[in-house]
Amino acid sequence: MNPRILLGLVAATAAVLWSALPAPRADRPDRLDAGGVPYLRVDTRANTHTDSTQDNAALAMHGDGSTVIAWESRRQQNGGYGAYARRFAADGTPRGGEFAIQASAPAQQRAPAIGLGRDGSVWFAGQSFGQDGDLDAVFGRTLDRGEFTIAETTRGSQTQPSVATLHDGQRVVAWTCAAEAQRTVRLRRFDRLGVALGREIRLGNPAAEAVLPCVVATADGFAVAWAETDSHGARRIFARHFAPDGSTRTAAWSIAHDPEASDVEPGIDALPHGGIVLTWHRLVGGAAGYDVMVQRFDRHGNALAGASTVHAAGADWPSGATVAAAPDGRFVVAFNLRRTRVSDSDVWAQCFDAAGDRAGRPFRVHRQTAGEQELAVASNRRSVAYGRDGRMAFAWSGDGGMGDRSGAHLTLLLPDRADVAVARRRRDTAEAPVRTPAAAGAPWRVATELAEPHDPPVFHKPNGVPPPPPHAAGMVDPGFLGVTNTGWTPPDPHLAAGPEHVVVMTNGAIAFFKKDGTKTFQQDISNTAGFWGSVGAGSFVFDPEVIWDPYARRFFAMACERTSGRSYFVVAVSDDWDPNGSWHKYRLDVTAQAGGSIDSPNIAVDENVLYLGADFGYLQFFYDKSPFLSGQPPTTVRNLSISGSGSFGLPVMHGRAPAMYLIEHLEATSNSTVLLHAIRNPLTTPTVTTTVLSVPAYGPPARVPQLGTTALITTFDSRFWSCVWRDGSLWACHHHGSRTLARWYQIETGNWPTSGAPRLVQSGDIDPGPGIYTFFNSISVDDRGNAVTAFARSATNERISIGRAFRLASDPLGTMRPMDIIQTNTVVYSNAGRWGDYSAVSVDPADNATFWYFHEFATSSAWSTWVANKTVEKPLSVDVTRLSQATGGKATFTLSNPSRANRGYVLFGSFSGMVPGVTLPGPPSVHVPVNLDVLTVVSVTDTTLFQNFLGNLDSSGGATATLTAPSLPGLKGLTMYFAFVQDPTAWNWVSNVVSIEIGN
Repeated sequence: MNPRILLGLVAATAAVLWSALPAPRADRPDRLDAGGVPYLRVDTRANTHTDSTQDNAALAMHGDGSTVIAWESRRQQNGGYGAYARRFAADGTPRGGEFAIQASAPAQQRAPAIGLGRDGSVWFAGQSFGQDGDLDAVFGRTLDRGEFTIAETTRGSQTQPSVATLHDGQRVVAWTCAAEAQRTVRLRRFDRLGVALGREIRLGNPAAEAVLPCVVATADGFAVAWAETDSHGARRIFARHFAPDGSTRTAAWSIAHDPEASDVEPGIDALPHGGIVLTWHRLVGGAAGYDVMVQRFDRHGNALAGASTVHAAGADWPSGATVAAAPDGRFVVAFNLRRTRVSDSDVWAQCFDAAGDRAGRPFRVHRQTAGEQELAVASNRRSVAYGRDGRMAFAWSGDGGMGDRSGAHLTLLLPDRADVAVARRRRDTAEAPVRTPAAAGAPWRVATELAEPHDPPVFHKPNGVPPPPPHAAGMVDPGFLGVTNTGWTPPDPHLAAGPEHVVVMTNGAIAFFKKDGTKTFQQDISNTAGFWGSVGAGSFVFDPEVIWDPYARRFFAMACERTSGRSYFVVAVSDDWDPNGSWHKYRLDVTAQAGGSIDSPNIAVDENVLYLGADFGYLQFFYDKSPFLSGQPPTTVRNLSISGSGSFGLPVMHGRAPAMYLIEHLEATSNSTVLLHAIRNPLTTPTVTTTVLSVPAYGPPARVPQLGTTALITTFDSRFWSCVWRDGSLWACHHHGSRTLARWYQIETGNWPTSGAPRLVQSGDIDPGPGIYTFFNSISVDDRGNAVTAFARSATNERISIGRAFRLASDPLGTMRPMDIIQTNTVVYSNAGRWGDYSAVSVDPADNATFWYFHEFATSSAWSTWVANKTVEKPLSVDVTRLSQATGGKATFTLSNPSRANRGYVLFGSFSGMVPGVTLPGPPSVHVPVNLDVLTVVSVTDTTLFQNFLGNLDSSGGATATLTAPSLPGLKGLTMYFAFVQDPTAWNWVSNVVSIEIGN
């Protein structure tokens, strides 16, 4: 999902240029002082493909000063991540175009690392999802031999590769292995052609979690550094020296550790005589950010001097520390600085002499100052090099001022004696992006896929999936593991609850579960073999959503698709309330109206209309819903352009309203209003009425910290991720602020726009306390006005967790009850800085009292999702669950619905169960989740046995009813089911179901 540019933010903060860091001298735009030495700067964009995002750049430098830069490219490879590289001459001139690193491309290639040989050979290592048949694999590639597998252990995820070339030409690869309960670090040696030289070796304490290994060739072998978290939560940096044959020269040793500090994310390079220099990030006590540290060690692991603070965190946020050393022992430490967690970042560097003393002042690496510039964060791959002639090279991503705000860039700093004419040229070597022409096609394609009876799906759990966390036992809310990592990042989890099943969607999957957590179906949503394959969907299907239609009692699933420069909505409708059956599937081409860059969709329904929207020029599409319910081609379709930001909250409508309501945030740095849009006549001549509603102040959300890493979670903007309309009120939520908090609103729409005006009834922030962030929230509300919100929670001293809060309709306005934490990450998660991007809450239509919710958590480097439910308040309860057929007995029912006080009710009974239930006439109609049978008739006609089964709630919304059971042997073994409806003339409300068993 594309982040919004926060207009005015750069201008508002441009004056704050880090008083702690003096600005570098800049006599000319291409000249700067680095380490007290005059340099000429060459900035070059490496990527030629400019769609989406290119980031996490790495580089390596040959002895002659030529370089190779590699990066991840989001959405370039069949809609997923690909790893690409490009070569450059010593003066920054490209040597050929970009090329794909991987020879095979099953899905999602990431984290490229580079090893260069003295003979000019180029060696790559990277990670690839699904290439070995089980989650992420680590692969190697030489340009003259091809691709090969690095790890012996292929179970689970193998990630975070780092590669070094030894003086004899062999390569050493280190990586993180998640085959066990906690992650470990492994390494393995190879010859220059990629032939393994022995078995893989495990490093580190077996009782600790180890990640982010970085390997470097030394004068007499190689060294590896990594980060460990022990069983007590202490975070330390360890290193170890090896001989060229893989034998150990030293035991594992750690840098001097402050018990009050957390040391994370090491970087390494070699010093003369077998020594190494380490950089890392350190969080001390209750500090708000991580310092940048550096320290030198000899070939035995002895410190040559104490640890030095390169940059102390203050109001800014450092990250991405990396180090490069020259052959004579000089070195440079580079790092990112983000002025505030809402603002952009820059790459800065500090030079040191061979004695470890600072040389000159810190300097900004790149010429461009606007926008985002960033070294790879929480990465173990090299992104800086220091040549023998004093030249420096930096690989970074972001806005280089060359027409691509998210490109991969190379900055060369050439000593002033170098070719001035070359260095003064500002290079943009990227060719114009090649785009596939949009092909002509039908505006829609439809297919109905019939379920295969008597042949239930079979699922093969990947060997390496971490064991799921505990089920409902011991949990605050009952729950179960949802979809696990599909290779896409982020997961974008979404959910809808039906009468007997929960349907969940993520990027890369749709799955159906029974409410006890039994999975009955899962399928990829992309490609011809995927869920929408029958209608021709391509490989880039993303941002899924699923809803329950309370009118048709069907599931609607949808996602965006981009293929060959065209934009599609892919939509599917279940043929009934059970998702394990036939689905009517559609591929709706909206290129003509929306262009080829569809993104961030929304779906909603009311009684007659299917609403589809996305981030593409403010367009909303309206379809007659009835053809979708029978698998027929769409008939009536209208679209309307609504002036605004392009991101609208689109609610499912529960009940009749004067219009369909959309809610929109504003994108200034400080806002005190939201926009409400009312759409009328969507299937004839659509019109929109817009009004401004005052709300408590909000602004763009900050990026979110988490325990154990400098990687911040991207929160994009303050768009309304979730909303629902019920009983005259629009409930909506988003996140906002310099300490990002989840906010929710209840807005009474009344008869607007026919008459009157919307009114803010209440709002509130989910604020656990100082320093804690809540984000990517969702909300829903039941028929009684009770609300549940789900969200993510994190802090500098907390791992990311799933939180849930609720309020009863009778609670004080603007309040939620104290939150509960439902799941907590067991590991640091730094996968591209992406989390969410959203979540979902859905009210169970079977009882109108249970809220189902769905969010992300992680127990390894791969994400997982969690499904849980919370019953806030049941409108119907009974004091017994069993009666005797021999002696009869009495049951007392308690009815409670304050939102419909003084209104009529009917309490229905049934012997034949809850499915399929019955839909009573409207408008609007309501579905009663009990079947009508003889007990139904008796329960509403026999006032002797069934007392007060018809009546009115009192002024507080309560009532009681009693059942006196007769002594009838024929009733033995039966179960009675009961639910009550209200407003009998309109049949627009139904309670949960209770049951009573009849025994001996």
